[in-house]
Amino acid sequence: MRSRRIRSLALVLAIVLLPSLARLSLVADEHPYYSVGIGLADVAAAVLLAFAIPAVARRIAERRIDALGTTALAFGAIALLSFALHPSPQGAQTLFRLASAVAIAIAILDVQGARERRLLLFAVAITAVTQTLLAIAQVAVGDLLVAYEHPPVIKAGPFIRPAGSLPNGFVLAGYALVTSALLAAPAIASGAGAVRSVLVALAAAPVGLSFSRAAALGAALAAAPLAPGALRGARAQRIVLAAFLIGVGLPALVTREGWLARSDEYPALASADRRLELIVQTLPLLARDPLLGIGPGNTVAELRERKAREPGSVDLIQPPHDVPYLIALETGIPGGLVASALLVLIGLRAWRLGPERMMAFLALLPYLALDNYPWTAATGLPLLGLWAGASLATRVTDDPPA
Repeated sequence: MRSRRIRSLALVLAIVLLPSLARLSLVADEHPYYSVGIGLADVAAAVLLAFAIPAVARRIAERRIDALGTTALAFGAIALLSFALHPSPQGAQTLFRLASAVAIAIAILDVQGARERRLLLFAVAITAVTQTLLAIAQVAVGDLLVAYEHPPVIKAGPFIRPAGSLPNGFVLAGYALVTSALLAAPAIASGAGAVRSVLVALAAAPVGLSFSRAAALGAALAAAPLAPGALRGARAQRIVLAAFLIGVGLPALVTREGWLARSDEYPALASADRRLELIVQTLPLLARDPLLGIGPGNTVAELRERKAREPGSVDLIQPPHDVPYLIALETGIPGGLVASALLVLIGLRAWRLGPERMMAFLALLPYLALDNYPWTAATGLPLLGLWAGASLATRVTDDPPA
């Protein structure tokens, strides 16, 4: 009983502290993809990891690992082997974050009892609403309003792109998509009461302030699984879907000048060309070791070396904006294929669990395909753990209708 309380508290702290940028720097660097540090959420994640390792070991010993678990273990083994061949502080950090993501997902899947469910949902709701209120304040005053070092302020017409307390606005938008989807499931299960529906809308609001096409696509995909039930007259799904769309749409309507300005400044084709350039400039790195890659977390270091060695060969020192390809680059093509298979298995499981789980699964797919932060940002992999838990959880959403 005591161990369950400690684990439950660690999960709550990992969720509440996930948006915090406060970190103890271990390898300082001006490039965020190269720096290494320990954050407050990492301490809570380490506690979850201490509980997850024996649990996974028992399942392996008892041969109670399904296809999804086996695929996850295979990917972990490949990433570990790649790190052993290409060790670096950045790689150690990436592996820890990856293990933390798994630990967060396992802890969410193992939530038991009404008290643990309420505590988890309260932590998600209060943290998500706090990020929304901070984002609204940032847009209102035109400043990020944080006392510590923060990302550059990005303008979108007369507005700025808010980041909450997260690394940037894209991470905030992904966080909003995941948390709103996680809150939507229990809202539907409990009959879509007013308070829970409003929480879904508030959690989703930063998407409408993100000026991000990937975020808008994620919102559209997230809404799609609820649409058939809403059209058939399922009251709870209809209310929650409306709350989600209002939460995203109303802020977007208020800041429509920013959306139009951002689209004019960065047309979709130009953005696609830049993403293609980021992939092309890393192809020689992938060709050097296609089986085990260049090592987890090593992309920026390798690009720096290549730029110094071959002037003109690297246009922008930044990892490719495609997570499956980036994983293949860093852990090898087999690692990329296994990671892609893992995504497919999570999607199939979410499909079987119902539209609420598919809402969570689909919400983050555009950022997995069109950005790198789910793999590279300090909060990226922990957020991916929260996303996996939201896509696969059942015990979090089995409250009886109110």
